[in-house]
Amino acid sequence: MGTKISMKKKILVFYPHNFLELSSGTHKRITELMVYFAEREMTVDIFSINGFTNTWRTENSIRSELFREKFLFNWRYPLKGRKLNDLRRMFRRLEDFALPAMKRQFEEVAENGCYDYIFISYVYWANLVDNVKSGIKIMDCHDLVSLNAHLLSGQGEFKYGRMFQDEVCALDKFDYVFCISEEESVIMSSFASRPRFVNVPTAMPRKFSRDIVSDNTFDYDLVFVGSGDNRFNRDGLIWFVERVMPLRPALKVAVAGNVCDHLSGARNLKLLNYVKDLEDVYKRSKAVICPLRGGTGLKIKVAEALSYGKPVITTKWGLSGILQKENNGCIVASDEKSFVEAIDRIINDRDYYELVRRQAMDFFQRKFSRDICWKNLDELFST
Repeated sequence: MGTKISMKKKILVFYPHNFLELSSGTHKRITELMVYFAEREMTVDIFSINGFTNTWRTENSIRSELFREKFLFNWRYPLKGRKLNDLRRMFRRLEDFALPAMKRQFEEVAENGCYDYIFISYVYWANLVDNVKSGIKIMDCHDLVSLNAHLLSGQGEFKYGRMFQDEVCALDKFDYVFCISEEESVIMSSFASRPRFVNVPTAMPRKFSRDIVSDNTFDYDLVFVGSGDNRFNRDGLIWFVERVMPLRPALKVAVAGNVCDHLSGARNLKLLNYVKDLEDVYKRSKAVICPLRGGTGLKIKVAEALSYGKPVITTKWGLSGILQKENNGCIVASDEKSFVEAIDRIINDRDYYELVRRQAMDFFQRKFSRDICWKNLDELFST
């Protein structure tokens, strides 16, 4: 990383989940940001929720190399708050999970800590900063919530204008907005007038070697990595299993992540479920698939695959959040026929495989390497 830069600043990071589980792409993203803060010698405190989606267990409650103190709000979803959010969903408004008791606890921590930066993950908790007077406020929005809700609804026309307006108003509470997606950064910066929008993709350490690989290296032709908590992961993988695999039943395909829980009846798949260290799985796989049928934001699984120098066969949805759609290590296939054709070529044509692999390595180095991403963050946090 070259000469070490010391920021010597204090930051309060709100993230609603126990990210140390590393069970999803968003957990990996926040962990990489925490690594950056630690490398820059910033004093980091965590404010998180115990019991919202997962819990903070005793064995992972202390990670002194990533943060100093951890403040937990014990999640109890009151009936009034649940009913209000039900109404917001019904009328297509932005949900608010910043409960009054949580806001009071967060405000006390923020004001007592005299932080230089207040960092909030997800626009659903934007209201946490309503009464916080100190600190530069940063929103890490992860994806465009209103567009994601529209896609999940399956409706053909956009009916989430009020939610989009709520989202813009929420972002206007902040000084900076981190966008994981280049596309969404361009869109939202045209509407939210107050914050400065910064494209912050998921930085990752480089895992690949530029040496030419041998086919004998691989146990699997293809691998899919994903969380079953994401509906787009589930639907995309089921589409692949039901529509693509019957055309090539001899393929050796591995699946890693708790999305395996939704594939109990699938044949011809190596279900690995939760894998603590994915490096071995990637190294044993020739290529990666991302057969998503929807979704917003940058697909962290794509960036992770590129960090291993793996060609990615994907639908157009796998490239959401990336402006450069070609020569990036990804092969885009729109239907099962073109998906199979892409698989055949990447598996059987060694010269083509090597070409796409090198494109993957080069694109990763330009877009997702720590050198590049951390340099952009240095420009922000050194001011």
